[in-house]
Amino acid sequence: MPTLRWRLGKPFVDYRQAGRRHRRTFATREAAEAFLAKLLAGPMTLRRWARAYTDGPGSLKASASDDKCRLRLHLLPVMGDMPLDEIAEATVETYRCSRRGAAAAGAGGRRGSRSPPSGRRGRSAGTLCGSG
Repeated sequence: MPTLRWRLGKPFVDYRQAGRRHRRTFATREAAEAFLAKLLAGPMTLRRWARAYTDGPGSLKASASDDKCRLRLHLLPVMGDMPLDEIAEATVETYRCSRRGAAAAGAGGRRGSRSPPSGRRGRSAGTLCGSG
């Protein structure tokens, strides 16, 4: 996330863009705050959150590359432009069920394919997707 900081008595905005870190120094606090407001304008979408997460402290985890891959390949193409406050449990369940349906349809006889586990967290997979 972009932040307003001070160095040697001057305000600067520290932010990441296209995976690179930038620091822009300003003559006044007001100018720095205006620039920061532009960076933060608009709703926080899953795509913006994912970028901040993968560029921030989350990038230091051992599984950071797995997180980036899962976000890029699975979640961002489907829900990337949705505001975070619009992503409800029902949205996630609909997505999960569509993935399970696609996996079941494409798994017909492939070697190494496996069916989803049936007892996760006390509920059967069929119950979650309305087929049980």
